[in-house]
Amino acid sequence: PAKPLPKADREYVLVGSEWYLTNDGKAEPAGIDMQKARHLEPDYVTWNGFAGQYKDHPLVAEKGEVVRFYVVAAGPSFDLDFHVVGTLLDKVYVDGTTTNVWRNVQTMLVPAGGGMVFDTTFAEDGLYPVVSHSFASVDLGQVGLVRVGDATGTMSH
Repeated sequence: PAKPLPKADREYVLVGSEWYLTNDGKAEPAGIDMQKARHLEPDYVTWNGFAGQYKDHPLVAEKGEVVRFYVVAAGPSFDLDFHVVGTLLDKVYVDGTTTNVWRNVQTMLVPAGGGMVFDTTFAEDGLYPVVSHSFASVDLGQVGLVRVGDATGTMSH
């Protein structure tokens, strides 16, 4: 943006995508299955191209830090409803600008092909799920964790 965003302590980029595959890609490269795409029936919905990767390898933060998420809904078809379970999004920079800032938002729509910037802080140590608030997308892999402090364990959905 023309006016820079305020400083954040940590920054993460999350690109949301859905994958419509012709096969599992193990014996031969997978292609796009247009029949599945036309019916909006993805095999996976992901953050940064890998289903569930941030469940197994959580993003990290410390209590009280400003954590910034640059979130892109790459689609090709699904919007995403960005939500960090257990905390509010302190600031939402709509379309990444400093001229349209929402405060204390629980869930925010990011349209397919669009992007937003989100700042949050975590008041307590713990495991905080990061999702698109579409349970079908969570079940297909668009779920992760932020591990704040020395929290242990994992999650299920």
